[in-house]
Amino acid sequence: MRILQVNKFLIRRGGVETYLLELGHLLEQAGDEVQYFGMDDDNKVVGNRWDIYAPRIDLGGRQRISRVTDIARLINSRVNANRFTQLLELYKPDVIHFNNIHYHLTPSVILAAYEYKRYAEKQVGLVMTMHDYHSIVPCDGCMNNSSYEICDECLDGHYWRCARKCCTRGGRAKSIVAAAEAEYWNKRQVYRCLDRVICPSSFMKEKFDRVPDFTGRTVHIPNFTVLERKSYMKERYILYFGAYNRDKGVATLLDVARHHPDIPFKFAGRGPLTPLMIGISNVDDMGYQTGNELHGLIGRAALVVVPSEWPENSPFVVLEALCCGTPVLGANIGGIPELVNDGVTGELFEFRDPVDLDEKLTALWEDSKRLKAYSRNCIGFSPMTSARYVQELHSVYSFAMDRSSGGNDDENI
Repeated sequence: MRILQVNKFLIRRGGVETYLLELGHLLEQAGDEVQYFGMDDDNKVVGNRWDIYAPRIDLGGRQRISRVTDIARLINSRVNANRFTQLLELYKPDVIHFNNIHYHLTPSVILAAYEYKRYAEKQVGLVMTMHDYHSIVPCDGCMNNSSYEICDECLDGHYWRCARKCCTRGGRAKSIVAAAEAEYWNKRQVYRCLDRVICPSSFMKEKFDRVPDFTGRTVHIPNFTVLERKSYMKERYILYFGAYNRDKGVATLLDVARHHPDIPFKFAGRGPLTPLMIGISNVDDMGYQTGNELHGLIGRAALVVVPSEWPENSPFVVLEALCCGTPVLGANIGGIPELVNDGVTGELFEFRDPVDLDEKLTALWEDSKRLKAYSRNCIGFSPMTSARYVQELHSVYSFAMDRSSGGNDDENI
């Protein structure tokens, strides 16, 4: 089977790219041919043999959207669509598997894939794995980044409230662009082009099923892990690993650390909140870690804390911690409760409740017997295996390919 994996970044960056790269390797091991499309980058680790990519754009840092052309290309990029079409005609994939595409690639690549499917002389499937909520609300985290309020009101399709409330990161200008993008693609019903939509958590699937364009297209398949089980000698420290961002609850966890100078904390990651760690005597910033070094940190920890303050989808940090035999204290929000068996492999604390986080963290720290029991119980944690994931994904691919090109009930596309 020829599979084209599509993601805006083709570099090692975060959980989405980890999924992309590991999945591609698994599919190749299963006998599939895999090529990739995304932004061009000197550091890309995967690609396609024709060297056809989207132009690189950088939306991070202090860059501002200043021109109408800049705004237009973030909503519907003809350049990206044309290059994608060129690659499709050369590669002739059986399945086109989308991941994160917004702004850098834009849903224009979905339309290009749909046109390719319509006129292909064979069955073609269009599949998308959802890693956030951007396809159903303008703000990808279902959270107003100004008021910090959890909000899914835009599931009703009234996206301009996002602009009025300045929901997205970057203030009003980017909120207007986000609302305009959502409005544009909603009217074109672009997501009805997709044959199957993979939601890694039941929480996410419930959100997507409330939107007419996705009703009947979603399937819940939990994220897989290729991490091998390994026993570690436990040490006495509490670990956070991941991005140092506000929505990850890093600032809240650092406040807890300040109140308990006798408890050693290790942080592994990077991000804008790094300066907050300076001067906290019991906090050791290990910086960005990967591979065996990271897994060693996870496995030796007494406890991993996942204090997220937004509705996480299905965080890999929880999977990695439990597979390393380390119990998790996680926020009771999003897909986290689907992974942490409360009272068995860890515990849950009330979402955005620093008092409950503090009390449960200190209670666990002082109860080494309970921590050891949770750690032993992690042996019984059964995540989605890579072999089973590939098997289920092939079923999804087959279903998508079996849908006729005329089977999409989308006259307005």
